[in-house]
Amino acid sequence: MSAAPRFWIGVASRDHVRRGVAGGFCQLGHGKAAPIRRLAPGDWIAYYSPRESYPDGALLQAFTAIGEVSWGAAFRRGLVEVTADDFAHIAAAMGVTLPGRA
Repeated sequence: MSAAPRFWIGVASRDHVRRGVAGGFCQLGHGKAAPIRRLAPGDWIAYYSPRESYPDGALLQAFTAIGEVSWGAAFRRGLVEVTADDFAHIAAAMGVTLPGRA
């Protein structure tokens, strides 16, 4: 049984939020790992942006993105072991066929 999702508000300038949305990742605390470690797959995060850009952009004070957290937060650790099936899926998406797999 999976844990119930948690709901978070992240605070970041809109330009940082847009970079994350475009790249399919979230960032908090200027790249600090501790806040990201608190997120779990299935959690939801909404971003509040006090400014357009960091540190001195125009005042914005608005919610600028919302989304569900996937397992990708694990990549903040630098090296992550995955299953052979997950690796094969990644390889296939990159156009690579692994030996022994059709």
